[in-house]
Amino acid sequence: MKYVFVLSKENIRLARAEVQSLFRSRGILYGNLLLVTAQQKEIEKYAKRLAYTKSVHRLLFRCQRNNLNKYFASFDWNSIYTQNFSLRIPDFSQSEKKLSGHIWNSLQKPKVNLKNPQTAIFVFYHHDFAFCCVQLQDLEQDFQSRKAHKRPYNHPTSLDPKLARCMINLIGIRSGTVVDAFCGSGGILLEAGLMGLQIKGFDIDPLMLQKARTNLSHYGLKHFVLEKADATQLQKPVDYFVSDLPYGLNTKQTDLDTLYHSFISRLRPFLRKRAVLIFPRFRKKNFNYSRILKKKGFTVVHSFEQYIHKSLSKKIFVIE
Repeated sequence: MKYVFVLSKENIRLARAEVQSLFRSRGILYGNLLLVTAQQKEIEKYAKRLAYTKSVHRLLFRCQRNNLNKYFASFDWNSIYTQNFSLRIPDFSQSEKKLSGHIWNSLQKPKVNLKNPQTAIFVFYHHDFAFCCVQLQDLEQDFQSRKAHKRPYNHPTSLDPKLARCMINLIGIRSGTVVDAFCGSGGILLEAGLMGLQIKGFDIDPLMLQKARTNLSHYGLKHFVLEKADATQLQKPVDYFVSDLPYGLNTKQTDLDTLYHSFISRLRPFLRKRAVLIFPRFRKKNFNYSRILKKKGFTVVHSFEQYIHKSLSKKIFVIE
């Protein structure tokens, strides 16, 4: 079946890659609409994990927008109708009332419910195309309650929970363990744990591990592993790895370069599947992350830049 993912316009490239990674399908992009072929059971199980997708819909039909009225008149609406319906067209250039009339007239026992419809029908436009869909999931998520300053232990460099959730999806993991070797106060581990994944974190600072333990427990997570360890001295193979690498604004560039080189070199022989590494980009002269990763033998699957604030952006690399 074909499904339409309505992507957030914050970063469409990032949103598209998140869906592609989780559903293992390239899809076709129409503006911020990503048309993907997938199994319904996959959509039902995994779509709720997405961070940069606003909603997911099953495609009923696609047509030229000037033929939309004809398609509405001929479609078998009884085949998808349950209890009541609503029709929404985000672009109001086409009359909802007229098209709703076709649905109403074709149903055996029609009933409209605009507030909480059982059958939520949407029409999306992209240039001359119209996509008629039935909504499966509205992916409004409460990331605000997990912002760093809302946790028992705040840390100023903690990754935004929405971005952290996306980074986990970029490794394409559906089950298994997510490892963060620079776990800090536990922001990435928190999102992975809430997604039902197993989580394991390392940090060289015992105080940060205690903060991570408190934060994870505060949000109801009980099963996690936290260990004091040096990320440049990994000892065991890792399937899936996500880390936001440390960056002290007062730390010397040479010290950071040495840390990054040592860590990347150590990760290569231990990574079995996929990793997401997040680096800072706040200096005029930047460490050439992509070149170093490739030189160490990694394949760069995706790379992105995400604006954080006026003095900091993040360079994100998905590697294998």
